[in-house]
Amino acid sequence: MDQVVRDQDDALEEEEEEEEMFFTEIDELQNHGINVADIVKLKQAGICTVRAKVDKLKEAATKLQNASFITGLEYCAQRKKLLVISTGSKQLDGLLG
Repeated sequence: MDQVVRDQDDALEEEEEEEEMFFTEIDELQNHGINVADIVKLKQAGICTVRAKVDKLKEAATKLQNASFITGLEYCAQRKKLLVISTGSKQLDGLLG
């Protein structure tokens, strides 16, 4: 019975650690070279977690560059759809790239 209780306690601790890893406080950025003034500005703008900052940056970059973020698997699927044209000569194809 004691083992079951310990296992449940361990599972709860792991879940709490995962939640902490998912939502990192914005103040933690100071330990990685971000200025305190920038952190204060982020807090004033309502951004309190690193995850929120990353999501906002992705959104802004998409708007500015008129591009979107895709996963590696999505990119791989797009590459598989490419049509390859050959000259009929492997050596000439190699020269042309």
